[in-house]
Order: sequence, then structure tokens, then C-alpha cells
Amino acid sequence: MGKSIYIGLDHNCYTIYRKQQDILGGTERLMITIAKWLKQEGYEICKDKNPGNKEYDLAIFSNVSDDRVISKKRILFSGSWHTDAATAKYDEVANVSEYMREQTGRGVIISAPFTNDVKRVYADTFTPNLIFCNANPCKYYRHIKEYIEILDSYGEYFHFAYTGGNKLYSDNFGEGFSTMYHPKMNYRGVLSRKEMLGLLSSAHVFVLPAFTSEAPTFEVAPLEAMALGISTILPDVKPYNQIHKGATLCRDVKEMVEETIKALKIGRVEYDVERYSEDVVREQWISLVKKTIGD
Repeated sequence: MGKSIYIGLDHNCYTIYRKQQDILGGTERLMITIAKWLKQEGYEICKDKNPGNKEYDLAIFSNVSDDRVISKKRILFSGSWHTDAATAKYDEVANVSEYMREQTGRGVIISAPFTNDVKRVYADTFTPNLIFCNANPCKYYRHIKEYIEILDSYGEYFHFAYTGGNKLYSDNFGEGFSTMYHPKMNYRGVLSRKEMLGLLSSAHVFVLPAFTSEAPTFEVAPLEAMALGISTILPDVKPYNQIHKGATLCRDVKEMVEETIKALKIGRVEYDVERYSEDVVREQWISLVKKTIGD
């Protein structure tokens, strides 16, 4: 039997029902993906809510530690504003972006990957003039109305569909935005992973007008769009301008509208995002674990 590793899931967000329904937030999806990778390497994996009294060779936590877990070594995945990397004891910190390392002041950078299920839905065909966003609307609701109204004032034919929200992470979380009504907008709710990828793959343009987001950290949604060759338009702020090389970066809403109009006149775009693929990020995590655990 290989060395034992405890994967610390947020069990407020991860439940068997939510996993069966394929409705998980990005952090929980990444953590169970890391667990899968490590199990493939021969490690003994525990993801139970109750860690018990066993001493594990390694524990991997997402954003915050769990003092109940007894382990020889500890790794923190730091991917959100509420990380305790600066206050808790860890042997290594894996920051999801350069932006997060600036916040934690320590550790390495291992970006969140776009997983292989994204590649499987790639299609050259798409729904013309469908603008889409599956990032959390809480990040951009302050600017979406202005964006839609300016774009509509240009007389452009388009439809904006958006999904997600805090309920993607847990039914216990309050929603952080109000549904925005406009004849050319359609909120599709919290979708299963399969439903979301189907809608994403049919999009013409991906837009995220999060100019005043207070904690942009994870940002896998734009990577998935770029991996599918969808014209991707983002704000020119951290961490987007650090991670999403090649995407169209905009200084304000008006510029984003202008770039959207240009993107609606072209088809698929080729982006170089292979460094964020599951296969590449898998090797980075395996390497970090083996180094930390002493294999």
C-alpha cells in the first residue's frame, strides 16, 4: 500500500448528491481531480468528512486548514481570498495564480487546469451572436447592465446567456446578485457540468466584465472558453492579464463592447493554453506531492 494522503474537501460544498448531479464548484472539482491523480500514482487516498485519528503521510487542504487532521506534512491549495496561508503552518503552498502568491507571500504557482472533458466538447460550429459567461455573476453584476445597454445601443444582434452563482458551490450559500432582466439576456441558472459545457461549446464569444471584482482568483471559466477556441474578452486587471495570455483585455466597459462587436464578426480563435491543460497541471501536482512527502 502506498503512502496515505488526506484530501480536505469543504463538505458544505461537496456532497455525494452534488457529485452525482455533477454540480460542483471549481475548488471541489479540482480537489477531487487531484485525488484522482494521486490515486493513479498508487497513493492511499481519504476524502472522508471525518479524518479519524489516523496519522496521514500528507494532507492537502483547499484555502483553509482542518485542525482535526493529523499528518506528517501539509500542503495548502490557495485559490481564494479567504486562504489562511499567511497564518497556518504548511510545508508547501500551491497558489492558483501569481495574483494569489502576491496575497500569500509564499509558495509556488500551480494554475487550475481546464480538464479533459473540455476538449471532448470542442466543436467548430457555434450559435452565431451568442455571448456567454459561466463565471460567477457576483463578480460582474455591477457592470453587466451597462455592457448590455451599450452593446444594444449599437444596434447589434446578439443574445447574452449566463449561468452560475453562489448556489453552484452550496445550497446553503446566499446569492450575491439579483437576476438582471433585459430582452437580450437570459439567466440559465446553476447547471450540471455537462449542461454547462454544452452551452459553453455553442457560444460565439465569452465575455467577463468584472472590472471591480474584489477577489478574482480562480478564473478557470475563461481558460475553458479559450481551450474551445471561443473569442474571450476580459478586463485588463489581475489575475486575468497574468493568466489568460492571448485573450482580448479591456480597460473599461466601452472598450469591451467595441471588442465584442469585432469578435462577433469572426469565428473560432486559436489560443495557446496547453500549459493549463489537465495533463500538464497533473505533472506539476504529482511533482509537488512527491517532493513534499519525500518520494
